[in-house]
Order: sequence, then C-alpha cells, then structure tokens
Amino acid sequence: MNTKVTICLATFNSSSTIGETLNSLEAQTYKDFSLVVFDNASTDNTLEIVNSYKDKFKDLQVERSDENLGAEGNFTRCLQYTNVGLMAIYHADDIYHPQIIEQQVQALTESNLVAVSTRAQRIDWEGKSLGLRFLPPELKGQETAELNFDEFLNLIFKYGNFVVCPSVMGRAEVMKKEIKIWNGEKFKTSADLDIWFRLSKLGNFGVITRPLISYREAQASTSFRLKKVRKHRHDMFLVLDQFSNELSFEQKEYYAFLENKDLALRVKNGLRDRVALKNFRPWRLKFFKFCISSSFHRNFYIKILVIWSLYSMASLFA
Repeated sequence: MNTKVTICLATFNSSSTIGETLNSLEAQTYKDFSLVVFDNASTDNTLEIVNSYKDKFKDLQVERSDENLGAEGNFTRCLQYTNVGLMAIYHADDIYHPQIIEQQVQALTESNLVAVSTRAQRIDWEGKSLGLRFLPPELKGQETAELNFDEFLNLIFKYGNFVVCPSVMGRAEVMKKEIKIWNGEKFKTSADLDIWFRLSKLGNFGVITRPLISYREAQASTSFRLKKVRKHRHDMFLVLDQFSNELSFEQKEYYAFLENKDLALRVKNGLRDRVALKNFRPWRLKFFKFCISSSFHRNFYIKILVIWSLYSMASLFA
C-alpha cells in the first residue's frame, strides 16, 4: 500500500495526554503518513511537546491558530487541509492501536467505502480500561461491516450514535469538497453525527469491529461532563429530526425509545420541567415488544421504568 495518508491531530491544551497519543502514532505499522497538528491556540506547553517529536516522524507539521476557533472550527480546518488520498481527524487525548492506520487504509483501498470507523476500548484519565464501547449486535461477526445509507440510518435510530468520532478515516477529496464544514453552529455537540449521515449518502460507511483506539472518557472532556449534568434535550435530536418526514413505523418507535432514554437521563440529572416531562411515559411505549427482545433496549427500558417510578413517587410528595 502506498496511498497518501494525512492524520490531522486536533489539539487544545493537551499537554497531559498528547505524549501518549504521539507515542501511539509513532508506533504505527503503517509508516507512510503525514502528521499535521492543528493547535487551537493552546496556552499550555502542548506545542513544546509536539516539537520534541519532530525527529520521530517522517513528516510532522504544525498548523497553529492564533485564536481559539472552538472545537468545531478547528475540525473544519482539518477537513479543508487536503484533497489528496485519505485523511483522518484524530484526537490528542486518545491512544491508537499500532494497526489502526494500516487496517483503515486497507479497508478503504480494497472497497468502495467513503469512510471507515473502528470500535473502541474505553479508558479513564489514567488509562485504566472501562470496557468496550457499544457496537450494534448486527455488526458483530464481521471484520469490517459495510453499511449503505438506509442500513446506517436504521442502526442510528435504533441505538443512537455508535460511531467513535476520533476513529474515522475517509477520502480526503470527499471531506474537503463535499463535507466541507463541521457544522457545530447548527448541530452543536452532535455535528459529528451530521457528518456521518452526509458521508453515508455519498457511499457505504464502514465499521471495523476490532477495537483499534483507546477512547479516553475523562472528567475533563466535554462529553463526559455533559453526560453527568445535562438537563437539555440531547443535540443528537437536532440531527435526527432532519429525517422526521421519511421514517418507517419501526424507526418512529426507535425514535420514541431514544427520547424516553434521553428524558430518563435528564430526570436523573435533576430535570423537573413538567412541559418536557409530558412525553415521559414509558408505560405507553408502543414498542414494548422490541424492548424485551433486544438486550440493549431491555436494559435501558428497565432503567427508564425505574427512573420514571422514582420521579413519579417524588412528585407525589413534592
């Protein structure tokens, strides 16, 4: 394989983790790649650490912004960097398996995939394993699952966003000319899901089912903090609502489940908005049958019922 590969590493005040990330990229079995660090106006010694690695990479460049563009603005810079070969946006707090680039390049060059992600191992701030990230059972048993738009849409509505964002590699020309921007202004923290949908409309989306990234779930991360305190509707619905007029009956049931799952988490985090909670009615879910037939949905349905019951009891004595 001699495909040109560009790894865009998005950074902002990443001094505590970027060394591990760079070590994991230095250890890649696929050596013929350019590493471009997109620094978002870091104020710590992130760039000092990056510069200390320049002799260890065949091609390491730094693109520093003089002002903080926000994470989405920085990701857009990555998307626009090149239109040649393959590109990926990796994150500076994750650890990459030695074969991730090799296996992603192989998946993309041996098929018509427009992009490919991988499964992830979850780790905490200190690198301790927290278990594997969720993978739809429909994909298990395949080395690389290939999903067309309809298949991808159905799985997202059934399970939510299962794509590990900092594991995705795609065709650079498509990223630059078709995807163009990371639309955080419209889709906020779920702008990545919007991109996966847009990519899947252009070609099959691949998922390597082997965990090839250690994804850090740390208290310092935005997604981790939001999960613990979020009381507003998940930004994921900003993306899903684009398809509200073209859903099948089954997908509408999945959507209702995701809404109740989201409400349960928000109630757990302290939501007491009666207007929002009028849709919190798990006993009336029309899809109870599929909830008990799927372990994923069954487990969350039980949690939904428990949280709803506790909320109802608390309301009686309020």
